[in-house]
Amino acid sequence: MNKFILLTFFLTCNLIFSQHEKCNINKSEAIDILKIDISNMVCISKNSTKPYTVFYTFASWCAPCREHISNLNELQKKFENKIDSFVLIVEGEKDRGVRSGIDFIRDKNPNAKILILKDDVFGENVRKKNNKFIAEISKKKKRFNPGYSVFILMNNQGEVLRVTDNYEDYRKKSDGTWEDTDEVLNRVIIPLIK
Repeated sequence: MNKFILLTFFLTCNLIFSQHEKCNINKSEAIDILKIDISNMVCISKNSTKPYTVFYTFASWCAPCREHISNLNELQKKFENKIDSFVLIVEGEKDRGVRSGIDFIRDKNPNAKILILKDDVFGENVRKKNNKFIAEISKKKKRFNPGYSVFILMNNQGEVLRVTDNYEDYRKKSDGTWEDTDEVLNRVIIPLIK
């Protein structure tokens, strides 16, 4: 078991390092993880050995982000041969909660590949940063989605296939309840992967 964990960790580090080199991605000076922008996301997707890449946006204080990290882990397990997945922290690089967010992610998945949005591109103010990022990645300037707990699916040509929207994608069911994240992923993301 320990050999398997060590091998998985080595392969994950090797993949991230090779993408880091090809995509000219640098570590954040404030925290020991790679910082990216949309052009880096495109590069990561293009250099993936898998046909699809999923980026899941996460903020340490965001309850839905914490709740739905398990959906990303399950998606990765289910489609391990088809998708490469990353957790994308959308807080400021120097925010106090980033370290606890990383600890939370690692607790849920020790092999998670974690990235953070660049402050120098998107700004340090979390709300403005996410509004700018989600508008650019989705190519929709007016969105109600604040950019937290969002699944971004890209293909290996670097094209954005889908950005889930917390307000548009969740449908009310006939019994009056709302779809859960699994139902949304089964309806809007998984058909694109299959």
